[in-house]
Amino acid sequence: MELDPKHVAGLIDWTYAIIDDPSRDLAEREQLLQRNLSTDPAFQSRVLWAYANLLERVGRINEARSYYLHREELPGDLGWPPHFDSIELLAALGEIGAARHEFARLEAARPTEEERFVIEFLYGDPAVAKELSKDERYVRRLQPLERRCVDAVLDAKLRRVQLGVEEIDAVCPAHFTPPGFNREREEFYADFGHVDAAYRRMELDWHWYANFSYQWHLFLPDMRALRADSRFMPFAARVGLVDYWLKTDRWPDFCTRETLPYDCKEAAIAAQAKNHSNAAST
Repeated sequence: MELDPKHVAGLIDWTYAIIDDPSRDLAEREQLLQRNLSTDPAFQSRVLWAYANLLERVGRINEARSYYLHREELPGDLGWPPHFDSIELLAALGEIGAARHEFARLEAARPTEEERFVIEFLYGDPAVAKELSKDERYVRRLQPLERRCVDAVLDAKLRRVQLGVEEIDAVCPAHFTPPGFNREREEFYADFGHVDAAYRRMELDWHWYANFSYQWHLFLPDMRALRADSRFMPFAARVGLVDYWLKTDRWPDFCTRETLPYDCKEAAIAAQAKNHSNAAST
């Protein structure tokens, strides 16, 4: 069977756009995906997923969700788990009640227990998450060490006490990666208010956040304290995000949704200039 040349070109663009190579320009990735959003209906599902994925990684969370929703409206099997991407972003945007409603709507069609626990643990009510964790259906994929981390975090939140850095190190693995979670230890630091400790780890692992597949973690709710810190824009410049924002003049949601001690565009320009100056002096 002869392949549609547009489909082949779209596949090449899509592969280039999602590959995990920090040297590849985010704005160029976006242009490639935009070029293919409506060129080949047979390829549309992949392109919509990839474009939503890119928007997440540059902090345009609300727009990302709209593209996931568009993809869900297409006929055919979209893979597992259907709808989870858009529901997670709904919760990440603070709409936990709406996310729960979406899970209730899906229950008749497919099991949702594991995803529901992930959403409650990461974005919802620790009391609800703790109650769900008592039912093995919700936590069956957690290994014993991962379960220990989950229990410690939930118990601390329910008691309204901070876990210290040393306590987090003792109970949570450096890379917390059970299905659906995918968190780094610095995100637990940030969630409990240890901003300096979180930045120390991020600076050591800055190349991790330069990877296309991990940049979206910078825009999670539990990283809000880091975004409200003057170190955020210089770090974003280091991992390639500032170049994208300045090239496109499309800014992440947090710039208007969150209270910040800086203006995003002014801070981005200053961070980029410092980055270029440092590069020229080395």
